[in-house]
Amino acid sequence: VSYAVWQAGLTGTSFTASMLTPSRSYRAWLQAVDADGGGPWTAANFSVASPLTAPVITAPIGSVANPPTVTWQAVAGALSYDLRVDDLTAGVSYAVWHKGFVGEYYRCADCGELHSQFDEDAGKELRLDDLEPPDEP
Repeated sequence: VSYAVWQAGLTGTSFTASMLTPSRSYRAWLQAVDADGGGPWTAANFSVASPLTAPVITAPIGSVANPPTVTWQAVAGALSYDLRVDDLTAGVSYAVWHKGFVGEYYRCADCGELHSQFDEDAGKELRLDDLEPPDEP
């Protein structure tokens, strides 16, 4: 099947397609039908927006001591967070890339379990080299 929704026999001038998946692109096809059959088709492309909003980074801001701690406001509906830090001085994208923050926790690249980012030995367990960054936005 090449369609996400098929709705025949509509009357009126609107239909709410509430079953579509957010963050995907779609094409809506529409045809008028009379007693003799259907007329020509028309189409429109559209995307369904993500229900998530961008997190608000609350720190660090400006010049800070090393090592900095990145903090943010929670986003309703978020299951986890991905963190990217670019080195603007060296011109290095993804100087830090970490997937899977759940609150104050991260998913360990070695064991796959959640650990607190505030653990004494977090630096030994956190292996950023094993994680692949996504395509550039």
